[in-house]
Amino acid sequence: MKPSQFNIVLEDKNELVLFNSIIGIDSLCRVSQEKAYDVRAILNGDFDRNKELTQILIREGYLIEDQCDERKRRELIYSRVTSGNMLELIILSTERCNFRCKYCYEDYSRGAMSAEIQRAIIKYVRKNIHNYSGLRVSWFGGEPLLSMDVITYLSENFINICKKAKRKYIAGITTNGYLLTEEVFRRLLSYHVIEYQITIDGVREIHDSKRPLINGYGTFDVITSNLSNIKNNVLSGTFGVVIRCNVTEDACDGMDDFINYFKKLIGDDQRFSFFLRPVGNWGGNVRMEEMGRKQIEADQIKLVYSNFLKTNSDFKISIHESFFRVGGCMCYAGNKNSFVIDSSGGIRKCTCGLDNDNYRIGFLQENGIMEIDEEKYASWVGNTVRFSRKCDPCKFSPLCFGMCCPRNNQIELKDESSIKCPSEKDYILDTLKFIEGMKDVKYI
Repeated sequence: MKPSQFNIVLEDKNELVLFNSIIGIDSLCRVSQEKAYDVRAILNGDFDRNKELTQILIREGYLIEDQCDERKRRELIYSRVTSGNMLELIILSTERCNFRCKYCYEDYSRGAMSAEIQRAIIKYVRKNIHNYSGLRVSWFGGEPLLSMDVITYLSENFINICKKAKRKYIAGITTNGYLLTEEVFRRLLSYHVIEYQITIDGVREIHDSKRPLINGYGTFDVITSNLSNIKNNVLSGTFGVVIRCNVTEDACDGMDDFINYFKKLIGDDQRFSFFLRPVGNWGGNVRMEEMGRKQIEADQIKLVYSNFLKTNSDFKISIHESFFRVGGCMCYAGNKNSFVIDSSGGIRKCTCGLDNDNYRIGFLQENGIMEIDEEKYASWVGNTVRFSRKCDPCKFSPLCFGMCCPRNNQIELKDESSIKCPSEKDYILDTLKFIEGMKDVKYI
């Protein structure tokens, strides 16, 4: 036997936190203080120290057979993760928005998608759906619900095409939630939109200061009223709503009030979950200046997590867990079958830098053919970073394969020293403890 090269052993208050990245989140466990010394010795090669513990570590995947080549196993996982047979389209129904969020990177220069582009997308899907097991659409913007007519027209056609082709169709949407009334929500459900991400950045005063309407008015009350109506009146269990909180210093300090508010609003409804992220500078340079000193550093994420945990809520944090599944930290932009179609018919791989023509890899033609610059396309999906001196030996590599951000790690990469790692790796103990705090974790 030998220790897995993907064992991650962390110390926390005289106990050990064990995680194996090639197995994923199911490997997460703790070792009590009494057994910690023996387990560490076994994982360093002293297999006879405690045979009972050795057998447990074999069963949990921390010890493997000598002849096992884990790098080959990792490559097999990579090929499976990146060769999914679903066609994935991120469609910007409009690039206009009714909000002016302080940290937003978009410039709102383009409006709603034209009828000509919509028809071209339908032709593209009809011509290509037989090459895939199904179609997954993510509605994006701007604020996509400003162009509900575009979503309606395309959705009805996608459903019809997939039904005739006997292919699966599912959809999701990233929306600010302001226009997501119960009526609109029910319509979206009828269009197979089952995944929702809505950003609420703290209690009313904090949220409204960061995510106002164009006219400067607050948005918190309307969004939370919409969520309350959906929670109370829509009985379907087929959908999931992720409430994303882009945390600033004041929101972190006010986490108690934020969570207590949502305890009353959604209770223990398992259709709703939370996703916490520090506010980042995503390109909205002028508006970011207005954020002032409220922006927190990435290494303060542990404060965000701890402030969330101390509220003793039972809210789901499914996205945080998903990052610790194999390939879970990879960006969609690195997948071969994933394309962003902007409102003018431009084909991209990433939803950031929408005003940067260098990130566009082609155009959708009127006849439904994607005219792709193969060299640009290859620069997004041709992942050589995973073989770099930084990534190849990395214990975290089966989760990200160096692809947490292809824009940084492939398109803009200058040298290996600038390869970006996921924050889940940089702050792995804090993040695993956060997951631990929200679910039962086994002890060895």
